[in-house]
Amino acid sequence: MLELRRGGTPPETREHDGSFPRIGGHPQLDLVNTVSRRLAAARTVETLPDWTTLLLWATSAGIIAGRQGERFAADARRDASLAQTILEDARRLRETSYRVLQPLATRNTPRRNDIRVLSARITEAFADASIETIVPLTWTARSTTIADLPGMLALSAWHLLATEDLTRLRQCADSECGWLFLDASKNLSRHWCSPLTCGNRARVRRHHERIRGRRTV
Repeated sequence: MLELRRGGTPPETREHDGSFPRIGGHPQLDLVNTVSRRLAAARTVETLPDWTTLLLWATSAGIIAGRQGERFAADARRDASLAQTILEDARRLRETSYRVLQPLATRNTPRRNDIRVLSARITEAFADASIETIVPLTWTARSTTIADLPGMLALSAWHLLATEDLTRLRQCADSECGWLFLDASKNLSRHWCSPLTCGNRARVRRHHERIRGRRTV
């Protein structure tokens, strides 16, 4: 189940509207960002409430292709217990990834145990992966059944850590958001996951603060 960073209160869930924000710059970051308002424990929202939504997200993120999604969905319908296990495993990997990536985004050092857990997951995924190309070296995870999905997500975590410039990894500056992204701006000046959501809320907040400041003078 989702491992909250604060307290033990389960997050809210909501019916998915069929859209998935792609603001992270990498599928693994978009997976981490399937928890909304991470830094506000009482308002945290789980956006992967069931295996159906997980498969929709994985398809949208490019982790699985159309026919794979159909096969995985058929697997899940045949074995509801397996589908629930895969969902919970994907969430655990998401939270482990977050605990490693969030410190990097804020210029801190991840805890050794979190690195160890993520390393074990990646190593396990490589046992079932195959080399796709030599130059550049790329790997493909086994993707035969829905049981392979956690390994596919673990290999995505490796790809992020091994191939992306993590000096560009950032955390949204909003005090409640907590979403992570790769800053692709030329001068590394991106502060918000989205200027239309968190960025706009910050502008509105500053506007109200200026008004209150004038009233108190």
